[in-house]
Amino acid sequence: MINLLGYIVILGLAAQALIGLAYLISSIWEKEERASIFAGIQFLGMLGILILLIYWQASGFFGSGIGLFVLISFFVVGILTVFFCVRQTPVNQSALEGTKGLIVGKVERFDERKHVFARNRTLIPGSDPYKAFYTENPELEAGDAARREKGGPMGHPGRVDRPHDGPNVAATLASLSICLWLSSL
Repeated sequence: MINLLGYIVILGLAAQALIGLAYLISSIWEKEERASIFAGIQFLGMLGILILLIYWQASGFFGSGIGLFVLISFFVVGILTVFFCVRQTPVNQSALEGTKGLIVGKVERFDERKHVFARNRTLIPGSDPYKAFYTENPELEAGDAARREKGGPMGHPGRVDRPHDGPNVAATLASLSICLWLSSL
């Protein structure tokens, strides 16, 4: 009985290794570099486990208590894998509809002017667009005015560490020379 179970597990793993080999060959054929790497790793792993199981079967390891536990574990994992990967599941209609399938209510268009960076960069105080936007959204004006006083969407460059000092010009300009230092190595 143990020998029969061992052969069933080995045959199942051999079939899985062949599926992995087919996936590797098709990935190489389609010139999919990343898929080929993962398929190769998967195939080599399956092949290694298959060789180990054949060796254990030939040496009689599955006749011991630990070997029987390993054998039954492989068998159960194989049955669960077949169950979860081969079973028929109902069709997901919302997925077949694409993005329309995800809509659950009325879709309202987002006003891009409400984005904090857009408000700070494009709405110039005193301009007509500024007045029109803040007439519609008066709750945003006070916060945006405070942000503009601190300077730009990110504040003044270099003011993070020392907020009461001027900008750290050396740190601000250092980012411009990083590529030069890296290319000279």
